[in-house]
Amino acid sequence: MSIETKLKIDHLRNNLPEYAEKFIKIRPKKGGPLIPLKFNKAQMLLHNFIEDIIKAGQLVRICVIKGRQMGVSTYTAARYLQKSTLNAGIAVFILAHMSDSTSYLFDMVCRMYNNLPDPLQPSTSRSNRKELKFGAINSEYALGTAGSKEIGRGTNPSLLHGSEAAFWDNTDELASGLMQGVATEIGTEIILESTANGVGGMFYNLCMLGVDPNAMSRYKTLFIPWYIQDEYRETPPSRFKISTEEQELMEVYGVDVSQIFWRRRKIDDDFKGNEAKFKQEYPFFLQEAFQSSGSCLILPEDVERARKTTSFFDTTAPMVMGVDGAGEGTDETAIVIRQGRRIVEYEVYSEPVKPMRLAGIIAQKIDSLGLDMVFLDTAFGYGCRDRLSEMGYGAKTLDIHFGSAPLMPELYKNKRAQMYGNMKEWFEEGGCSIPDEEVFVRDIRMIPGFEVSGSRGLLMLPSKDDIRKNNEGRSPNCADALALTFAFPIKSRGLQSKIRIAEPSVVRARSPFKSRRLAETFVKKEKPSELYIRS
Repeated sequence: MSIETKLKIDHLRNNLPEYAEKFIKIRPKKGGPLIPLKFNKAQMLLHNFIEDIIKAGQLVRICVIKGRQMGVSTYTAARYLQKSTLNAGIAVFILAHMSDSTSYLFDMVCRMYNNLPDPLQPSTSRSNRKELKFGAINSEYALGTAGSKEIGRGTNPSLLHGSEAAFWDNTDELASGLMQGVATEIGTEIILESTANGVGGMFYNLCMLGVDPNAMSRYKTLFIPWYIQDEYRETPPSRFKISTEEQELMEVYGVDVSQIFWRRRKIDDDFKGNEAKFKQEYPFFLQEAFQSSGSCLILPEDVERARKTTSFFDTTAPMVMGVDGAGEGTDETAIVIRQGRRIVEYEVYSEPVKPMRLAGIIAQKIDSLGLDMVFLDTAFGYGCRDRLSEMGYGAKTLDIHFGSAPLMPELYKNKRAQMYGNMKEWFEEGGCSIPDEEVFVRDIRMIPGFEVSGSRGLLMLPSKDDIRKNNEGRSPNCADALALTFAFPIKSRGLQSKIRIAEPSVVRARSPFKSRRLAETFVKKEKPSELYIRS
């Protein structure tokens, strides 16, 4: 090999978009002769996402949530073919949820390989329906189907492509077998990509870890919305009229009329009017993709709207804090502070918080923020409230038993259902603002819809233990803490001269020692201002 050829190959090793466009051939969606692979917007978004991880010196372990037919599998096939043909000793494993899908992906790789120019096409020592080996450089491809319990056990792939991972069976065996076979060394990669398949399961939980900035997971999550694809649009006829909901989608996501018309036609024609199914296959946002598994108390679109809303401080609204957790330090402790239509702060303590320490945290916040009321989950026991009373905060704190009598006994079975009912109305009325963070939204998303109890038809919710069981042991602490802020109505402040109101430019969390800081800035201005502080 000449020096010039070697330099060109070295250049191609580090320039996948150029390599793909010049040398990778794919079958177009509409059929016809093979065409060069020029990355579309979704593929380029994924490529840049991976390259940023590599530049940061981190392992490539990613989950990709996307709509249908966006080219993520094609991108991954091209990426791993480039690596396995231009580098020695690379083992690739392709895993899909069905044998037909696995064969399709492997056929795509073989088609790409067969159309490479000779200098870039290493000779094969073995090629059949289940493997492809490049003997001269000791690289290889293998494939399998997720339904087999022992698939991939004993193998050590460098690069793992998992397709439609949300639909895999035997995920416990795969996690302890094949996925453990990928070494935790820089240069190895795992790309799991899929449309969503409801809440729960390995893929869902990895996705949620991947958007939690405080999680210790190596996985990172990339969500690709359907509307970034240029082909997902259609010119509407002159008689087409946009609905109120569609107008709101245009405003929130910046989509145009042709995209909205394509969406409506897709729902009517392909999904027979089933909008929920469309949202799973072509989501606007991450949580919408997972909404298909049962009902949620708070509609995903209401939650998403609240994430995008910037509510200014209502200077007359009371500032209320909800504190949720489990007794004896067995669960996370969550604190949510709400004033009117806006969440001011929230914090989650991942380590056990003893009642006396919690009392000190609450007292500090009452003083620094001028809180009007604090509602505490009695799961802490009454020691925390007793200590606060001793400290002179008895009038501003109240224990709440979730199973106690509701304010509206003719509608709700218990206090918990009533608080969540009030919270549901808060979201549905619109104009409310919550932190734009997946870890906060996930807790709200975990709460299922109301059930009807007994002959009186009272509304109730499943127990917290049942919710944990359905969510891999995770507890919706942030959602419970927010619900607690609706325990009882609190009198408006009115015009209180002793409260100095700052501009609503920053929402932040004061994170005491050992707490996990979770609040994000909602609105950025040049000069950050203080929260409500007593003069």
